[in-house]
This record gives sequence, structure tokens and C-alpha cells, in this order.
Amino acid sequence: MKDVPETNSVDERLVAPLSVEPARPVAPAVKPRVVIVGAGFGGLQAARALRDAPVQVTVIDRNNHHLFQPLLYQVATAVLSPADICAPIRNVLRKQENAEVLLAEVTGVDVQAQRVLMYDESIPRILTAFPESLSNKAYKALNRLRVEVRTNSPVESIDSEGVVVAGERIPAKTIIWTAGVRASPAGEWLGAETDRAGRVKVGSDMTLPGHANIFVIGDTASASQDGKPLPGVAQVAIQQGHYVASVIADRAAGKEDTHAFHYVDKGNLAVIGRFYGIGVIGKWRFTGLLGWFVWLVVHLMFLIGYRNRLVVTFQWLVYFTTFQRGARLITFDEAATLEGPLHRIR
Repeated sequence: MKDVPETNSVDERLVAPLSVEPARPVAPAVKPRVVIVGAGFGGLQAARALRDAPVQVTVIDRNNHHLFQPLLYQVATAVLSPADICAPIRNVLRKQENAEVLLAEVTGVDVQAQRVLMYDESIPRILTAFPESLSNKAYKALNRLRVEVRTNSPVESIDSEGVVVAGERIPAKTIIWTAGVRASPAGEWLGAETDRAGRVKVGSDMTLPGHANIFVIGDTASASQDGKPLPGVAQVAIQQGHYVASVIADRAAGKEDTHAFHYVDKGNLAVIGRFYGIGVIGKWRFTGLLGWFVWLVVHLMFLIGYRNRLVVTFQWLVYFTTFQRGARLITFDEAATLEGPLHRIR
């Protein structure tokens, strides 16, 4: 017999060259985010079609349900109920791990920053215009006053018996709505494009688009800067007033003024209960009694008229030392008053 040397049989097709590493699919550390605004037929179909794609899908809609509009007339004619042609968006996408649904209203898109701007009462914290540290202190101050604060909880409905907040009904006979102010009807007068609150959408020079001689400022204007809507506070309106006055003066003098309005944030102040306030002015942040005192001084400074400042100072002094308020007046709508007993007595 002949001795045969021991050998190992290896299929060369299964061995990669030593200098080349076998190719492996590399998944990105962070998945790209796809934002779909509106859960209509197109938006919902796009979200479902991306269920196996290596992306994170965010669907934003101001309603929590998808509406099958072709059968809407059946609801109008009482053949079907609204629930028969609606489906909750979260329920539709409940098995899709890469999808999330946000209940909010989109107010704009910042193309440069690649951000979607939304309007939602449902916010993660109070006083979002302030740094989070001051917001948290304000939250604790309200708790000490026995005020229960609920964040991330949208108000879904209001009736004479109470409110529904994030699916929970809260019985109440007195409901105070403080979610902002309604703009004047100037947008209707001008036939201009308005936002959800009725404010006129203006250009960077605070003029009505297509009408260089019509300026809209203050709470009536919807203006943006750096892709963000300007807040409806006094200092914005004051700076807009100064800007518009300068533009008008330059035009009257025959000068060409092309610079756009630029808002300079001088800080924010808020008072929370008696003897407690928060504030941020530049790099300075203050809370408690100091914040409350600064709030008083600043508001007195901007109050128009020496007599008004003197009267308000005196009224505050009396109130904060005696804790007794002034006259409490109950007023009625003018139209309702004319139809009421007083009108019949006349």
C-alpha cells in the first residue's frame, strides 16, 4: 500500500481572498425620517408602503382619523353614521413598527432646516418661550398653589358639563379658555390670506402681498422670522410699529427703504400667582420675588401715560397689602342686551 498524505478538500468558491473582506450590508446608525403631512388616501397609502423600508415614518394630521370621503354624502343623507366611514389613524398603523402618528396641525415648513412647523395645544411643558429650567420652576410654583397642570394632553371637546382632555372627561361648570387671542376682522376686510387664527399673512416688510401701501402689524399680522412664527406679544408689535413708521418716513422723503423687518428678542417675563414671577433678559435669569418685582417695573414703564402709571401703582399697592380687589363688573353682549328686558322697558 502507498501512503497518501492527508489533505483537506476546500471549495475555493467559499473562500474569500485574504486581502478582501466579504461584503456585508451596513445599516445606518440613524434611520432617515420621512414626514407625511395628512393621512388622506395618498398620505396613508405612502405610510403603509414604507413599512419595510429602512426609514422612520411620522404621520401628522389634525384629525385622529382617516375619512373615506367618497361616502361622505351617505353621512349627509343619514344613510351611514360618521363612524362607519372613519378609521383611527393609529389603529391603521398599529402593526407598523417604523411608524408614529402625531395629532397636530401643520402651520408651515422650514425648507432650509428641514423641519415641519406644527400648531398643537398639546405641548410637553408650560411657558415654552422660556428656558426649560424656568418652565419647571413655574410648574412647581403652580403646584404649590394647588393648580394641577396637564401637559401632552390635548383638549378634545368642551360642553356645558365639562371638558374631555386626552380621552378623560373632567366635569366642570366653569371653563376658562385661554389658548390665545382672536385676530381682528381686518383679514376679511382686505380679502387677504389668513392663518388659522385669522391673522393676515404679511411679507418681510409687513405689507399685504401685492399692496405696498397697506401695512399689517401686531396681533392682526402673521409674520415669520428664520422659519418660525413671531409670538403675539407687545414687544413684537412695538418693534413692528417703529419699523413701519421708519419705512413710511423714508418713502415720504423720497428714500428707498428695502431692509426687511427684523425682530430683536429683548427677553420674556411672566407672573405666576402672588409675589412669584420668572424672567429671562439676555443672559440673566431670575425667579421668585425678584422675577415678580421686575415684571411689575417693566409693565409700569411701558404703560402709556404718567397718570395711568400712578393709578396702577396705587391700585397694586392696595391690592398686594390688603388682598382686596376692585370692582367686579358683569358685562353682556350688546346685541343680547338690546333684545333683553332693558330694551323692552324703553
